[in-house]
Amino acid sequence: MTARNRYGLLAILLMGGLLIASYWCRDGSVPTISPEEARQRLATSNAILVDVRTPQEFSQAHAEGTVNVPLANIEANSFDEELFKNRELLLICRSGRRSARAAELLHARGYTVFNVRGGMQKWNANPGS
Repeated sequence: MTARNRYGLLAILLMGGLLIASYWCRDGSVPTISPEEARQRLATSNAILVDVRTPQEFSQAHAEGTVNVPLANIEANSFDEELFKNRELLLICRSGRRSARAAELLHARGYTVFNVRGGMQKWNANPGS
């Protein structure tokens, strides 16, 4: 194998790796915001904070004014769509994973969504900021 062929093969492998990585890291489709940015949006826009944890988790602690719509309901498309109509949806869970999944689903359905980075763990770390 010549040096030129090796470089060509290496380039193909790198491009393939980048394509695979971009497929598995589809994080760019839904914007992620900090808890501070979420608080600012709640104060200055028609945004609504949607907690996608289970009702049991939600009942233990949640941010004031938050609406609880569990991820399972979003996956089943079983929620009050009127509540979400023409509003920015700020999605939150315990750590940010479930809310990221919910954000992807709702974004694909045409809603304006933002995932709150770090979930309630980060939200509670800076309660007044």
